[in-house]
Amino acid sequence: MNNYCLEFGSMLSLIKNMDITKIFDKDVSTPEFVMLSLIDYLLDKKHGEPVWVSDIVENTAVTAQAVSKQLRGLEQKGYLMRFTDSKDRRRTEVRVSSEGKKMYDALKERHKQFMDNIISGFEGNEYAELLRLTRKFQILYTENVLKMSADKKW
Repeated sequence: MNNYCLEFGSMLSLIKNMDITKIFDKDVSTPEFVMLSLIDYLLDKKHGEPVWVSDIVENTAVTAQAVSKQLRGLEQKGYLMRFTDSKDRRRTEVRVSSEGKKMYDALKERHKQFMDNIISGFEGNEYAELLRLTRKFQILYTENVLKMSADKKW
């Protein structure tokens, strides 16, 4: 195995093991924080229209079961509520509770301060270069996955 593979594996391991919840003073896991962020994004995108579980599933890379588990955990903590649509019982609306909104806003501000501190450690246009290279890597990765999965020769 060449050094690129080892270095890349090490970088992925580092990223995977980053635990954002260490900066929080609340009992919210990283996936739960991401879920609340997605719900917040969808509410903004839908201009206050209801957010359905199906909207969340469509906008994430995890399974419906994983989404349900995260929602259940947030609901048990009192941070959100789920309501079944009276006209279509297969649809479930998700609403962040007032306690959840207050908690999420505080975490979002703390996360912003945390990221500002990290970004301020970059010099000149290093951060812009990091983003550019990350996007380039993502494009090349996706292109090669598609190419090799279509190839099927190995």
